[in-house]
Amino acid sequence: IGISECNAPSFKPKVQSPTSRPPLNQRRFRRVKRPSKTGKNTHDADKSSSNNHHQTPPFGNRSPKADYTGRLARVEAAKKEAGEHYAAARYLESANSYTIAINAYKSGINDESAQKPDHTLSILYSNRAAAFMMCGVAYYLAVSDGVKALSCLDFRKYMKNPSKEGGVHFALKVQSRLARAYLKCGDAKNAETHFRAAMMKVDCALDKLSSHNTSLFPVDNSAGRNLLQQCKTSAEIGIADVKRFNFLLEKADQEKCMRAEDSSAEFATVVEGLSIAPRSALLWVRKIFLMKALKRWDDIAFECEKNSCDVAKLEEVGIFSLDLSEINPYPHSSPLHYLESNFFDVASAEDKFLCTQATGEAVTRMPVDVRPLYLRALRLEERYDHVFAAIKVLENSKINYQKYVTEERDRVRRTMSAKAEGDNLFRSGKYDSAAIRYNVCLKIDSEKPGRLATSGGRLHAILHCNRAACLMATKRFREAAKECSAALRIHANYRKAMLRRGRCYVKMHRFKEAIADFNACIEAAVKGKETFDHSIKTKEQIEVVKKELEEAKRAKRDHETAERAKADRERREQEKQRWYDENVNSEDWYNNNFSGRNNSSRGGKYGGKKNGSSRNRGGYEYNQQSDRSYSNREHPNNHQYRRSSSKASCEDDEEEVCHYSILSVTVQSDSTTIKKAYHRMALKYHPDKNKDPEAATMFRKVQTAYEILSDSKSRREYDMERNFARSFY
Repeated sequence: IGISECNAPSFKPKVQSPTSRPPLNQRRFRRVKRPSKTGKNTHDADKSSSNNHHQTPPFGNRSPKADYTGRLARVEAAKKEAGEHYAAARYLESANSYTIAINAYKSGINDESAQKPDHTLSILYSNRAAAFMMCGVAYYLAVSDGVKALSCLDFRKYMKNPSKEGGVHFALKVQSRLARAYLKCGDAKNAETHFRAAMMKVDCALDKLSSHNTSLFPVDNSAGRNLLQQCKTSAEIGIADVKRFNFLLEKADQEKCMRAEDSSAEFATVVEGLSIAPRSALLWVRKIFLMKALKRWDDIAFECEKNSCDVAKLEEVGIFSLDLSEINPYPHSSPLHYLESNFFDVASAEDKFLCTQATGEAVTRMPVDVRPLYLRALRLEERYDHVFAAIKVLENSKINYQKYVTEERDRVRRTMSAKAEGDNLFRSGKYDSAAIRYNVCLKIDSEKPGRLATSGGRLHAILHCNRAACLMATKRFREAAKECSAALRIHANYRKAMLRRGRCYVKMHRFKEAIADFNACIEAAVKGKETFDHSIKTKEQIEVVKKELEEAKRAKRDHETAERAKADRERREQEKQRWYDENVNSEDWYNNNFSGRNNSSRGGKYGGKKNGSSRNRGGYEYNQQSDRSYSNREHPNNHQYRRSSSKASCEDDEEEVCHYSILSVTVQSDSTTIKKAYHRMALKYHPDKNKDPEAATMFRKVQTAYEILSDSKSRREYDMERNFARSFY
């Protein structure tokens, strides 16, 4: 009622007499614009309009022949339900209710009127954007609604609107919310643009207040100023966040150019950037590829599946319906049957993987760039059933992913075959062949053909540990320890690798490292540290490791005792050699102690007394006091040694017969005396003159003794060896 159809192109008004009234469908009514009441929110305005439906409701231009009363009632009911959900922190349900309200409201607006500013539609879009912002998983939908809400606003008009919700504050709130949504999505440029636009509008509004124009906030000018200052502060904080985000992006790019093999610094920077923009698609994909460089395949699978669960949260409540159906990022995803949106919210640490059927549904709800990495992560984590389920879903999908899907399926089959062959060979006792098959399995993920490259993951950790077992069986403990170390670099809490490396260290007598590995294995088992390996979990298994630890400690003590004894022996040998070099192995010492005695005994050039109780240094014949002082000297081996007197003979030698005793001469005898003694002993024991059976043996000994003592060099060497032996033994 009250709506004219004069806009129809075929309408031609008939000429009527001044006294007659035209038919109702041909009357012209002038539309009267009635402003909304001051101080009432949109809910009050909607209620007032529904009660007085004969008046033109303040909801913008509407198409003719519409059921305004029913439509406004549906909008009001949906808004009320959305408010209740929002208050109860059910933000996705609230957004879904706002979607119903928006579509109910837009059903009565024609295309031409939809392009004009509409305050009520702006409120609905803004409230739905707030719900998307609060749920934390749909910032890109908040951006879409923020743009639509901002397009429905007329800022110049709101400068004159005295209502708090529909005035300047509401316009600033919409623009700040849109800027924040852009920043959460990683669009720093648009975020900064809208933050600065909000600040400009705040400055404009403050200028109005400064000029005593109280039409903005007629009730309390100070309250309006405070609200504007809050909006300005929020915009300034947003600009600071944008600058920080841009700085982190530049820093990550620099670290990418500077890095060699380690990507830890760049990964930390990207994670910090995601704390500011958690739904930045570029940063998230970059994080996944950095995880690949860091060989964190379990984290890759976790991140991809968690992202799919976040998408499933939106689908469960029917977010992508009505006006949001065109914004669905994964329109070709398979229907939800097994994928639970809250799986990672309630899953325990030991059960953080999706089931096989859910994996097939999750793979179609993740970005296309990360799907090959996700399939590879499933294989390297030995989730073969999940890989085949995901491959089957991708092959049956509408989009062709045949290339990388086919390659990954081939790698899965080769991996399973090589590992199974290695296990069978190990059980058969063919350890070298088993190690070769495990090596072939490791080379499947090598980027360069024929080159062994550890890609990480549970699979490669197990392969390295299995190779260590093969090498330990063939007594190659050093190589086995290296394989265990490679497994522990992939999974630091791999208990079986700790135990095997500790056993290798024991065999290598590296007891300190072995004890550290045994202690780490026991600690990981007792505290239940997160790991895929539960081979050492029960009390009996822990007790076995503790026994090995005690054996390693006992072996360490025995080894240290043996090492100390060996060190003492080496030290004594070194001291003996040093004493020998300083006191015996010297030509001057020999000349002073042997050659000079003969001269002094004959009253030679040293002027010694022949029969005196003491001699000079050249004579080297001591009296009783000097002999006693010399014999009391301490040897490095704590043995006291003695010097024989000038008349001492060699009868006490137990090692061999002394040449001096054979010839019946003293150590101080000269060459002439030795020659005379030889002739005398030779005549005595010559076989032609002495028929005694022992005479021939004694004659050979006399000849040997004379050959050694007649030559000065050989005699000197013989004397040095004899004196050294008698001094220490």
